[in-house]
Amino acid sequence: MKIRRAAWIGIFFVIVATLAGLFFASHIERYRGLGHGFFLLSRWRRTSGGFESIYHYQELHHYWKNLGMTGESFVSPSGRFALYESYESDGKLLVFDADSGKTTDVTDGDFALPSGVNWHEPEHQAEVLYYEKHKPSVIHLPN
Repeated sequence: MKIRRAAWIGIFFVIVATLAGLFFASHIERYRGLGHGFFLLSRWRRTSGGFESIYHYQELHHYWKNLGMTGESFVSPSGRFALYESYESDGKLLVFDADSGKTTDVTDGDFALPSGVNWHEPEHQAEVLYYEKHKPSVIHLPN
């Protein structure tokens, strides 16, 4: 009798977990792996106004850590660093260090969208390239 009760309880929890997973996964539009445990999730949520009443956005993740809503994201060849534009920090350019788990603001003061990064990890530097007429900037990476 106890085995049957335990089995029914287990089945109940499997069903609840499956339904919860389907609910949360339904808000994910696309997954894009960036390598070294980094990935982008394109998501949506309902809003009370605007076109379609649906807000689309993407989040940068490193394994289980959500680094926040972002635009462009670039992962270093070693996978230690990710440079990304944070929508939650007023569009600041941030560098996440996977070794320490810390994020550093590397915004140079001018508003510009990054188009690419030339990583120079042995020198603890990276050259950030931008769209439009903004000159490239050199950022310093943590040791």
